Amino acid sequence: MADFCRVIHLRPAAFHRIQNIGSRNVADGGHAGAGGVTHSAVHRSTIPADVVLLYGLIVVHALVLIVGGFYTYAKVPFGFWLEQTLSLSRNPYDRIGHLLQGFVPALIARELFIRGGYVSGKKMTVFLSICVVMFISSCYELIEWAAALSLGQGADQFLGTQGDPWDTQSDMFMALLGSILALVTLSRVQDGQIRQLEEKKAASKQVRE
Repeated sequence: MADFCRVIHLRPAAFHRIQNIGSRNVADGGHAGAGGVTHSAVHRSTIPADVVLLYGLIVVHALVLIVGGFYTYAKVPFGFWLEQTLSLSRNPYDRIGHLLQGFVPALIARELFIRGGYVSGKKMTVFLSICVVMFISSCYELIEWAAALSLGQGADQFLGTQGDPWDTQSDMFMALLGSILALVTLSRVQDGQIRQLEEKKAASKQVRE
């Protein structure tokens, strides 16, 4: 384990702190890992360089979740800096996490739909990609609610609502906003990388034949 800590430049003391994080943080880490594992499993024959956009975004999303899990979302220093700089009433770091919770899964879903040939038509692909994001977001909120009740912790403390009675709705809205933003800004870039990958696969198949 010490060797692992050295590889990721993490002090052993910090690792012990991570071992003691709450169930919400474990869920966040699992969420980050699930996205990467699912994508890698489905596309285990692909070359990461051909999908650098998606893999890069998964890494960024994972880092945001790991930092949030390490500090707890309401206490992330970067969030406090944003709160002071922008004169906000709360630490907004969790909003960033939920924005990415929509941004990254939307592109993952879109690529799976396109490359798997499961959906025909651009509009339907966009619609179903957003549906996937909202399904993930709603399930995540339900899991948070169930965990808060089952563990007997105060809901506000566990969920990090920071006194916001509409925190759940705001989180889901940020996921929706993130999914729309991703599909509007990066669909063409993703299409180009998918096309490049398919061309390489076709060329490789011809060589083998």
